[in-house]
Amino acid sequence: MTITLESLDRYAEIISAASALFHFAAAYVAFRIGRRVGYKRLWLGAAGGLFLLACYSIIEAIELHTTVAPVRREGIETILALIGAATLMVGLAAMERPLRRTQASQAQMREHQARLNLLIDQLPGQVWTTDAEGRMTFIRGRGLEKMRFRPEDLEGRVITEIFAASGLADQARASHEQAISGATVPFLMRYGELSWEGALAPVLDERGKPVGVVGVSIDVTERERATAAALVNEQRLNAILDNAPALVFIKDTDDRIVHFNRRCEEVYGLSREAVLGKRICEFVQADFVDAFERNDREVLAQGKPMTFIERADRDGRTLWYLSIKFPMRGGDGRIEGVCGIATDITERIEMEQELRRGRGLLDEAQQMARLGNWEWDVATGRRYWSPELYRLLGYEPENGPPPTFESYTEHVLEEDRDMLMRKASRAHLHGRPYSVEHRMRRADGKILWVLGRGRLERDEDGTPTRMYGFIQDITEQRSAAEEIAALNSRLEDRVRQRTMQLEDALKQLGSFTYAVSHDLRQPLRAIAGRLALLREEEVARLSPQAREHVERVQQAAHRMDALIADLLALSRVSYGTLRRVPLDLTAMAREIASELAASEPERNVEWEIEQGLEAVADRGLVRIALENLLGNAFKFTRRCPTAHIRVGSETEEGQEVFVIRDDGVGFDEAHAAHLFEPFHRLHESHEFEGTGVGLATVARIVGRHGGWIRASSKPGMGATLRFTLPRSTDSEENAADALA
Repeated sequence: MTITLESLDRYAEIISAASALFHFAAAYVAFRIGRRVGYKRLWLGAAGGLFLLACYSIIEAIELHTTVAPVRREGIETILALIGAATLMVGLAAMERPLRRTQASQAQMREHQARLNLLIDQLPGQVWTTDAEGRMTFIRGRGLEKMRFRPEDLEGRVITEIFAASGLADQARASHEQAISGATVPFLMRYGELSWEGALAPVLDERGKPVGVVGVSIDVTERERATAAALVNEQRLNAILDNAPALVFIKDTDDRIVHFNRRCEEVYGLSREAVLGKRICEFVQADFVDAFERNDREVLAQGKPMTFIERADRDGRTLWYLSIKFPMRGGDGRIEGVCGIATDITERIEMEQELRRGRGLLDEAQQMARLGNWEWDVATGRRYWSPELYRLLGYEPENGPPPTFESYTEHVLEEDRDMLMRKASRAHLHGRPYSVEHRMRRADGKILWVLGRGRLERDEDGTPTRMYGFIQDITEQRSAAEEIAALNSRLEDRVRQRTMQLEDALKQLGSFTYAVSHDLRQPLRAIAGRLALLREEEVARLSPQAREHVERVQQAAHRMDALIADLLALSRVSYGTLRRVPLDLTAMAREIASELAASEPERNVEWEIEQGLEAVADRGLVRIALENLLGNAFKFTRRCPTAHIRVGSETEEGQEVFVIRDDGVGFDEAHAAHLFEPFHRLHESHEFEGTGVGLATVARIVGRHGGWIRASSKPGMGATLRFTLPRSTDSEENAADALA
């Protein structure tokens, strides 16, 4: 059973009351004996002596069986001593009548009174008697001066009058009435800043009738102050424990909880009243409880403070605690229990685990990248190499050389060592980062190419504080770069050869084009001329059918001549130097529109040409492209009573796009992918004239300028063609690069 301060106070009160009862019983026995024996004072003295022995036996029992605060035990001893003195006083009062009967001298009475007064004066308290009306008949003892009283000022006065000024008259009257009625009345009186504790008991005559009251009291001011201070300290301690972020608990040697702070209540979800006197396993069923109790038992067995990292599971999450546990000892030094202070370190453990995982991932990443890092703390001199840096040098991390600059430079080839030293020194002196590629020899003799980079950090005063960097194996990159350089060299040779071949092919194509234009067009012209003479000179002798045949042959010859002309134009736009100049496309489109309108003046065509259309391109080629595009729009709107042709621009994704839109016959978009292929026609020749080369020529011109062209349409709803051309010199250079 655990002894607390409150239980000790309670035991002391019980013992005090029992002692008072024993005192008054002994006094009554002594009174009766004195009445019977008369002058035989020996019996009365023996009775008083026995009572005093009994009192000190009780004190001895208290000392042996309880752990009472010294101030409390001293108060109990004092009260019992005062009660013993009162017993002697009552005994002497009982002897008064036998002494008179024996005609004792007044001198003996004064001598006994002086001895009694001397005895009372040695006690740390007061003894007094009152008559039945509460009038003070005797008072003696220490402490009266603290209340500014003298015995001669109090004797003969009623107690209610004495305590009227201090507001204690009612308490004094009530206590006196209880005592005169035959009861023993313990009391605690506070007089100003003083505290007095004592008891009242009735004084009985020979018939057992109360004729007065005897009282004893001692000054317990210091004890009360010490008790109040202890209570304040206990409250402060409880407040600290309840507001501490750590879990604090105390268990006795039977593993049962005797203290449970507020944080424990929050974590376990139970009030302290529900867990006091219980073991943890009685309200928490989990495997980690066994570890808790095992650690507690180890602390009790070792008898010294111990530190543990303990695990607990809550709501599906693992919690970690740093627990400091130490034995609780009593006043005699014996271990009475164990106290534990557990701090939640879950976040720290999780951060450490995450840091370990991060370090593991970093090490794996460095191994895959063949990259190791280093660090030098300039202030402390501490140096660090990552495990991968050791591996790059051919060592295992645990068996490598010290992580110093000198250890590293020993592995750098002598031809590269000075360069590395110079760059590292500049970085240290000027604080600029450095980057250097050099060779190094591993511990196994293998030569590696590495890239080294470093940086110096300074504090606010400019003092160097830290230097760090990394070393990366670039042997494979260097080999690959050398292979790429060799490949590029071979590729450049091939490009030069292919360029020469292409130039030869273009020259041959030019010669072939000239030959085709000369050799094919000359017979066609002869055929056309002969047919014209035939129609003029022999028209009368030709039958209608013959004239029709002649006309068809003549038309075929004209179409063949036009086809040859288009092929020549297509070949010319495919090669040759572009002469890019700023162009006013608005003016060029209006000029072409006027020419088309003049070719068929009977048609009604409304032209809408936007102002401000500009580009940077080859004038001749763009003229050919616009002639084809506007010519197609003019041709395919021939069936419209009033045709509408619009030339303008739009913006798509921040780029200017030129647009030519008509309301002609249109076409099926399913065939749009082949629209810009040579000789591909979407309409029969008897419907609309043409060779099928015009849009292919336009696409070739736009492509040479780095642009694009698209067409959209639906049958009977006209067609829309969109294309782009550069608007600046930068754009044309980009276009040329893209084409190349």
